[in-house]
Amino acid sequence: MKIAVNTRLLQVNKLEGIGWFTFEILRRMVANHPEVEFHFIFDRKPSPIFAFGPNVKLHHLGPPTRHVLLFPIWFNIALPAMLRKIKPDIFISPDAIGSLNAPCKQIVVMHDLNFVYHPEWLPKAVARYYNKYSPLFADAADAIVTVSNYSANDIVRCYHVSIDKVHVISNAVNSSFQRPTDEQIRTTRMRVSNGNPYFVYVGSLHERKNIRNLLLAFDSFSKSHSDFRMILIGAPLWDDKFLLELVSQLESKEKIQFLGRLSGGELQEVVGAAHAMTFVPYFEGFGIPVLEAFACEVPLLSSNRTAIPEVAGNAALLVNPDDVEEMAKGMKSLAEDPELCRDLVAKGKSRVKDFSWDLSAERMWEVVVKTIG
Repeated sequence: MKIAVNTRLLQVNKLEGIGWFTFEILRRMVANHPEVEFHFIFDRKPSPIFAFGPNVKLHHLGPPTRHVLLFPIWFNIALPAMLRKIKPDIFISPDAIGSLNAPCKQIVVMHDLNFVYHPEWLPKAVARYYNKYSPLFADAADAIVTVSNYSANDIVRCYHVSIDKVHVISNAVNSSFQRPTDEQIRTTRMRVSNGNPYFVYVGSLHERKNIRNLLLAFDSFSKSHSDFRMILIGAPLWDDKFLLELVSQLESKEKIQFLGRLSGGELQEVVGAAHAMTFVPYFEGFGIPVLEAFACEVPLLSSNRTAIPEVAGNAALLVNPDDVEEMAKGMKSLAEDPELCRDLVAKGKSRVKDFSWDLSAERMWEVVVKTIG
């Protein structure tokens, strides 16, 4: 069997949610099925670290898709030509963009449809592209994979596809995310916050992540809890000027730190040493940071919208992401109520066990076999 995969988003030190899904699923499928020949197709020079086994062949296919105008050229012209040479049994595209000219069966992974509801969160050309072509990708795909029941129902409703065509394969959390020792927590806090307790945010710095309201809520909270800090981990997705302008106007600006994108080990350390995670996006198809907080035994303040309640269950303090004062009150509760924190941590430890990359990889393999027929 031959499996070709769009691996554009496997980039060294630049893995976000979709990239991690791609990385964790493929790494396991390659190891579990040495009899299969995998072809990973990159739009720029691939790193050899992504050759997960001797049964993987890495391909560099231009042009690099650095602008949305190049997407149709890569996916509908260059990619089909390469697939005709490889002759795979199936093509998998984990980043929501399928090929309208694929010469083989294909699985498209659609993580969420945020662009349908909020095109203003994306550059205009990108929003137009997704809203024009995503219904066509859904129709062209032989199977659609998504990461939550929320997104599955959204895809069925918006694109009028059969629910039988859509398969839910959850994200999970890397095994490196564990509770640090008390000494490790003290050491990390001294390094990142001068020993002060802090809230941590993990994710891209993007409007749909609701960073603006998060910082406004922290500014309000900070008036009565001056010892706390706010640590933000992640890189701008499009533009961070709006954040820099906002922070400059806040009374708590000296207590807010942007650490940029961190490696796996550093990320686990900073998350694990936090007093709590504050992750309150407007829209999520899943929300991997939810599980990272649970795995590190850190209390979680999160959003009551979209897929977050499905993923978090009863293990997080959920608030309205539009209500700055409700968010500030949530921070206050986590800062002042140790019993609440202990309860959330206990529930999070139990909840995170429901998610496994091993099981998700097995489920993806089942979808592959079923789709090939």
